[in-house]
Amino acid sequence: MEMPEPMLRRRQVMECTGMTNSGLYREIKEGRFPRPKRITKNTVAWPASVVKAWQDGLTESDAKGGPGRGHKGAA
Repeated sequence: MEMPEPMLRRRQVMECTGMTNSGLYREIKEGRFPRPKRITKNTVAWPASVVKAWQDGLTESDAKGGPGRGHKGAA
């Protein structure tokens, strides 16, 4: 039997990525971060593999909080 993919809630995504809440939603709006999946009427989450793939696509500058990625300390 295949295990369901882990889903990350907003706070978990913020911890993994170093983004603030406003930075996370700004990146989604600008198309630089994947949109969440609705899991209940009032709850959204991201598949862990999607967040990992986004992180794997970061450049060294982005990973250090460079401009345009919504990290804390970004210009």
